Amino acid sequence: MIVRTGGLPTMIAMLLVSIGLGHLRDLSEQVKAQAQTLARDQDILRAEMAERRHTERALRESEERYRLMVEGSEQVFFYYHDTENRFGYLSPSVHDVLGYEPDELMGQSFEVLLTGDPSDETVMENTATAIQSGQRRMAYLAQVRHKDGRYRILELVETPFMQEEQVLGVQGFARDITERKQAERLQAVLYEVAEAVYETPDLPTLFQAIHRALGKLIDVQNFYVALCEREHPDTFSFPYEVDEHDSYRGSVRQLAGSLTASVARRGEPLLVDRNRYEALAETGEIERYGAPPASWLGVPLILDESVIGVVAVQSYADDRLYTQKDIEIMQFVSKQIAVAIERKRAEQALLESREYLRYMAHHDPLTHLPNRVLFYDRLKYALTQARRYKRDVALLFLDLDGFKAVNDTLGHDIGDMLLQEVAHRLSACVRESDTVARMGGDEFTTILPDIYHWDDATLVAQKILSSLLQPFVIAGHDLSITASIGLSLYPSDTTDMEELIRQADHAMYHAKESGKNQYYWAGANKPT
Repeated sequence: MIVRTGGLPTMIAMLLVSIGLGHLRDLSEQVKAQAQTLARDQDILRAEMAERRHTERALRESEERYRLMVEGSEQVFFYYHDTENRFGYLSPSVHDVLGYEPDELMGQSFEVLLTGDPSDETVMENTATAIQSGQRRMAYLAQVRHKDGRYRILELVETPFMQEEQVLGVQGFARDITERKQAERLQAVLYEVAEAVYETPDLPTLFQAIHRALGKLIDVQNFYVALCEREHPDTFSFPYEVDEHDSYRGSVRQLAGSLTASVARRGEPLLVDRNRYEALAETGEIERYGAPPASWLGVPLILDESVIGVVAVQSYADDRLYTQKDIEIMQFVSKQIAVAIERKRAEQALLESREYLRYMAHHDPLTHLPNRVLFYDRLKYALTQARRYKRDVALLFLDLDGFKAVNDTLGHDIGDMLLQEVAHRLSACVRESDTVARMGGDEFTTILPDIYHWDDATLVAQKILSSLLQPFVIAGHDLSITASIGLSLYPSDTTDMEELIRQADHAMYHAKESGKNQYYWAGANKPT
């Protein structure tokens, strides 16, 4: 017997329950699988978090350990990551050294501090080696840029930061040794300048050496030395100058109202930036000369409490400005420069004095022609060359006709000026290779080496006589004189030097006794 409990509705309900239970079982399986996956992910996450906490704890411990060492000191601790080289920590004292707050550099690559100096390559190589090899790097130097644009010298000691044999970055100290290095460089530059005083031959070369040496301390792209002209206030000579825009080198300029003149008058250093330069110009305290500088620094050159000049540097770029420290450096160097200039001037004066004495030992002080001593040297050399190359040498002895009357009548001053003019005309009648000498009084000689025929000498004698026939206008006086010339020829007349001189001298007196204003050959077979 079949019992009906609910009919069709009941059967449908039972079917739905059956379907629902199956679906729930599927859902349960899915939930169980997801729960297992979630559990695994949580285990991985917990492991990663544990490792991260361990790493962070190690980093904090390391930071704390180094923080205690660097806080309040002038050493800076650097930490940067792998190949990105980004700062992870900087001690507050970085502000004392580089002018930055730590937060300003955090996350940035240390390369933003580099200056393009050759030491940059060393920094990059050492950092890469520390990261790749995990080996500690010994101390090395790096040039970096201060926030205000100045360069600083840091001594770096770096150690790889490692976790479970993995290099996470580099930690290290950077000690500012700029002052020490500048002191060492200053000493080296002063020594270099002192050495240049002894080694350079003249002032221009000395200034070039000073320029090169000073460039090891400050920016000297634009550099000049201006020396005071003692007889002319505010006037300067520029024996040395290197400048991007202006060129005064080798000139003498009147610079009243200039920065250079201001330093020379006050005897004190002067540092001006672009704004102050314009303000001084606007108020009329200075005058504008040349291109306006972004920064100008001039220091007086003082010797025995007197200003002898100014040494100056200037920059036309707003990112290259001079500082108080640069003034101190320039003052140190300026003292050495002033002493060097004075020493070089004394050496130059002594050299010129020696040269003058050497010159005067061989030249006539009135006409500046070779004197008797140099005449003999030149004649001896000419005869030696003629003997070697089978050439002739002609010798002319000349005595002025009528000079004594001029000298006695108008005085020695007029006579001296007449002799000077005669010397000038005689020199114009011969070749550069010939020698015109004054033997004393109104007697002159001429050596004509390397002639091909005696007639070449005859032409010169005729040219001299013609030149001296022209009137001389001396101090308002029209003067007329002539000359008597005697000639001898090597080797046809003689091969002996003294005999050659004697024959020319004898021929000259023969010309004078024969009527003056003529020439006479010593050899009997030569026409006159």
